[in-house]
Amino acid sequence: MIHLELLICVLKPPSTFKGFRNLKSLLLKGVTLDQDVFQNLIACCPLLEKLTLSIPTFTHLKIDAPNLQFLDVEGDFEDVTFENTLNLADVRVCIYPHGRTWVWDNSNLVKFLVQLPLVQRLNIGRYFLQILVVGSLSPKLPKPCLYLKFLSIMVNFNDPAEVLTVLCLLRSSPAVQELEISVYPALVEEQDFYAHQEVQAALSEVNSLYGNWIFPVTQLRLVRISYIFDLKTELDFIRFLLLNSPVLEKMIVTPDDASDSLELIKQFLRLGRASVHSEIIFLDPDS
Repeated sequence: MIHLELLICVLKPPSTFKGFRNLKSLLLKGVTLDQDVFQNLIACCPLLEKLTLSIPTFTHLKIDAPNLQFLDVEGDFEDVTFENTLNLADVRVCIYPHGRTWVWDNSNLVKFLVQLPLVQRLNIGRYFLQILVVGSLSPKLPKPCLYLKFLSIMVNFNDPAEVLTVLCLLRSSPAVQELEISVYPALVEEQDFYAHQEVQAALSEVNSLYGNWIFPVTQLRLVRISYIFDLKTELDFIRFLLLNSPVLEKMIVTPDDASDSLELIKQFLRLGRASVHSEIIFLDPDS
């Protein structure tokens, strides 16, 4: 057997279970299993190349799969750890935190990417970026993501740490050609926090830092930005992209609300561009 899909079931292998030695593709969705059972299952699939997970039953995800090339994972995880995943080329991680906060000692972004030296496509889903920003953050990663060509991120532009992390990723990814940004607002319980004076001061500091973070995104050709709210922090980031992407061909913008489209178009017309051939396309969010 080389491909296995399990959906909405309970998985309790017998103690004599030796794994699937020839398995190359595994999909688990809505599967209830213990954490040690999962880790033993992965360890007993030495040829595994593709792994798709949606597991609600444990909070610490550890992936140890030396031949893995594709990973798509979502769940209510407190942390995600990679070991022996040097062949991973296509990665998507989406987290549902339910009010959880993360505190780690060092840069989670560095910890995450050090095991992904060959990654070509990276999709950082909602809330996983919150994990990656915890800890110290430098303007540039110690080792660049030399092969990363596609980057997709969900960002809360009210959070200065998330904005700086996106800038750090872009600066450390010289080959990136396609960028997708999905904007999401602060949750109701987060809105008071982001309204605090010290947070607003931090956002102002981020905006002033754009002048110190000038770096060309030399290969970027396509940008998609979805659910934009016409906030100053969002427009500052877009201005940065337009001014520092000399070969940009197309930027596709989808507002969060159709009523914002006209004002957004006015704002975009005022923005300068490094690429004289770049095209900005607005899509109707209701279509």
